[in-house]
Formats: sequence, C-alpha cells, structure tokens
Amino acid sequence: MTVFEGLSDFHVVLLAVQLCLNGDILGLPLLKSQFPHTLHLELLFRIVLTFLPEITEPEQYTQVIKHLVNGSPPPDCNLEADIAAIREISEPDARKQVRHLKLLPLRRPHINIDASEPPLIQFLIHRAHRIDTEVGLQLYILELVDPFISSSNALRDWTISVVLPAIRFNYEYHPDNEGALSLELIESLDSRSAVNILLSAVEPHSKGGDVGRDLKGLIGPWMYGHVKSKRRKLDNKKSTTSGADLAEVGWQDVNEWILSTSIRDFHLAIEAVEQWSGPGDINLGDYDGAQDEELSEDTEKRLMSLYAQAGLASIYALSDGGFGLISGAARILSRVADFTGFDDRLHINNAGLHPLSLHIPELERVSRQHLLHNMLLNPSNPLTYPTKQSISFTNAILVSIRILDQYGRWMSPRAAAEMMLLGQADAQFFELRKLIETLNHQHPPPRDWAQVRASLLWLHSWGGSTQLEVPQGLFWRIPLLKLEREIFIAMLTARGKCSLQIIVI
Repeated sequence: MTVFEGLSDFHVVLLAVQLCLNGDILGLPLLKSQFPHTLHLELLFRIVLTFLPEITEPEQYTQVIKHLVNGSPPPDCNLEADIAAIREISEPDARKQVRHLKLLPLRRPHINIDASEPPLIQFLIHRAHRIDTEVGLQLYILELVDPFISSSNALRDWTISVVLPAIRFNYEYHPDNEGALSLELIESLDSRSAVNILLSAVEPHSKGGDVGRDLKGLIGPWMYGHVKSKRRKLDNKKSTTSGADLAEVGWQDVNEWILSTSIRDFHLAIEAVEQWSGPGDINLGDYDGAQDEELSEDTEKRLMSLYAQAGLASIYALSDGGFGLISGAARILSRVADFTGFDDRLHINNAGLHPLSLHIPELERVSRQHLLHNMLLNPSNPLTYPTKQSISFTNAILVSIRILDQYGRWMSPRAAAEMMLLGQADAQFFELRKLIETLNHQHPPPRDWAQVRASLLWLHSWGGSTQLEVPQGLFWRIPLLKLEREIFIAMLTARGKCSLQIIVI
C-alpha cells in the first residue's frame, strides 16, 4: 500500500494547494507522476500561481518547475505528514473545497504575448507580474525567468523589453525617482509613451545624469522587444507591414524626443547626440547575443539618416543665443557629419574665414513650410535631411551666426537660413544695417575695420562667388558695391577714435 492509496482526485488537488500554501512545492513532481491525468501541467501552474506566496525566492522552485515541464524523475521527498492531514477531509468536503477554489488563469489578461505560447511561458510571465504587483521585488523576476530564457524567443524578448528596462530604471539608473515603473505600465506603452516615460528622469551630466546610458539601456531594449513583438503579431495576421516600417515608427519617436528636448534643454540634446550613436547603439546586458540580423543594411542606414536628421532639426529649432549654444550646435553638426560619412571639412570650429564654395540646388526647394517645427523631421525636408548639401549649408549658417555673435548681433539658425534662402534684398539689407548699427553703438567701437570689412564680405558670399545670380551667403542679394558703401559710411561715422586703415574698393 502506497501513501497515495485511497486519495481521490479532489484530495490530490487539495494536497497540491497545501504544498503551495506551505511554500514548499518539492513534492509537486512526485504528485504529478502519481496522478498525471488529474494534475496536468496547466492545472499545476494555476495552483502555483494562486497559492505559492510571491515572496518565495524563485531559486526555491525553478528546479521544480523544470521537473514538471520535463517530466523527469521526481526528487525524493516525504509527503506523509501532508497526506495525513488531507486524508482527514471527507470526500464531500474535499469536493466542495475544490469547487470553491478561485484559481488564477494561466494566461494573464491583456498581456502582449501570443495565446499559442506554451503553458510554461504563460506561467512565467503571469508569475512575474504577480511578484511585481504583490511584493514589488523585481529582482526576483530575473531569478524566475533566467533559467528558461533559452527555451523561448517570446520569453527572451519580453524579458529584454519589459523586465530589463524596469529593473534598470528602478534599481540601477534612477533608484531615487518617485514612483517605480511596474511591468504592467511598461508593457502597456506605445513607442511615444515609452520614450517619454523611460526618459522622464533624464538630466544633464552637470546634474548627475547620463542620457546616453538611458538611451542605450532603457530605450534600446524596450524598442528591440517592441518591434519584434509587433512583427510577430503582424506575421500571424499575414500583414504586409515590414519590420523596417515598425522600426522606423518606433525610433522616430526617439528623434521627436531629441527635437523637443533641444527646445527646452539644448545642452541635454547635445549630450544625447554626442553620447548615443543611434538605433544600433543599444545595451542588452547579458542578452547581447539575442540581437539578430532582421533589419537590412538599407534599413539600418535609413534609421541612421533619420537620427542624423534629428540632430540637424535640433540646430534649426534653436532660438536662444550665446557662444555656448553655437559651439553646442557645432558639436551636434560634427556628430551628424560622422554619422553620415561626410568627408568635407567643417569650418565652424575654425577661427579664420575660409571660403565655402557650395552647390546647393536641392536647398533652393526650401519653402517657409520646411522651417516649421512639425516639418523639421520630415524626411522630405531638404534643409534637415542629412545630405552633403544640407550639412555644408548648416556649417555655413553656423559660421555666419558665429560672426554675427562676435559683433553683438544674434540670429537663430532658422532665421539665418530663412533670410539666406527666402529673404529678399530689402530684408537682407535691413539685417545688414542692424548689424552695422550695433557695431557703431559698441563701447568701445571696433578699431580694426579691415577685419570688420573682411567679415561682412565673407557674410555676403561665404567667401565664394560674388555674382548676384549665385545664391551663396547671408547677404548675397545685396549688390557688392552697396555693401562696400555701407561699410565705408559706418567707418566714417563710427564713434570715438578708430585706426582707419586704407581700404581699396
């Protein structure tokens, strides 16, 4: 006679429940081996989900879960005391108690995991959520799922995109942040919300922040899993939407964040572009080997171009002045040049006035609409989409602004681009007069008018052709003789003493 003899199916279920309530489920594999038809895998998982305390350390039961799934020989254990207690319950009472058990479903409601996933995966993800909501010990979750990661791509991707960002945000990156991020919250986010929430605690380096780390370690893993999850769903529905389209939509929300950040905190946007090398620059930690080659080389280049466009867009969204911001814009432009393989020399960081011979037929298509904020990230925008022409043009614009700033006159990159590309001669002449007026009111006024003249002539044509039909330079629509006359008049009317040098016109 075995210790199990005479136990009804209802007694067996209650015995499994009792083992879970005691926090010791080592006997479950033995029970399953003796009553395989009663204690099928899904029922056992539901019993564990419902009755095993979430505070139980996963290392105490992950091996048991493996035994249940694999059907391997159960470990030796003594269940006589537990069975004796269950035997005291009459069969009618046992039947009644079982019928009143409110077992949790195996599959967590509203979860982004396909219903066709094996019971083990459904159980692990539901158990992880229970640990999070009931005791908040998210570090337990990694202990729970890690032994099973290699058995399921869905579990691996879910861990990377949901668990990893949660643990990094709550325990490593922002432990002092008010309000921890739950698995349920992270799992429910669309890409725009995910970007805004996961980057909500980012601060500049001067305040102890590390935006590059957060982009790589929070956004990178979330986006990786998000795109793969969406792709699996679309594959099941035989959708024609490609993985490239899904990736572009998600990463474009990061580009939007960079652009909006540049308006409220330009220095933080500078750090983001300098510290993060784009969608391929992600930190999956111990799961780095999970990355695959699903995106084509063309798609990767496209994503990189859109990221570089966010850098250029941030420059044209800049409205405040000051040398610090100009130098910051130059740092962004340098990164954009690196991202896109721009092989010409940038002159924004050089003190001298170098001739810039630009051929910018594409930029002649720029309209005022392209300068609107909601158009700066549009891939059809010739001003901000990264090409050799747009990068060279932005370089010239920033050098022009640097010169204006040196003489006390600030102009935003957007305003400078608009005046050069769309401004008429009278608008350019008005700005020239304002600049000269500023020079004449400086205390003390400029003494080296030869240098002033050289700077203004450079602004006229960026050191290149002075022909009116060539659209090159901030003041290119102003006839050269008219410009020279204004300079000469300014020299004669300058206040104070000036060491006028002979200038040949």
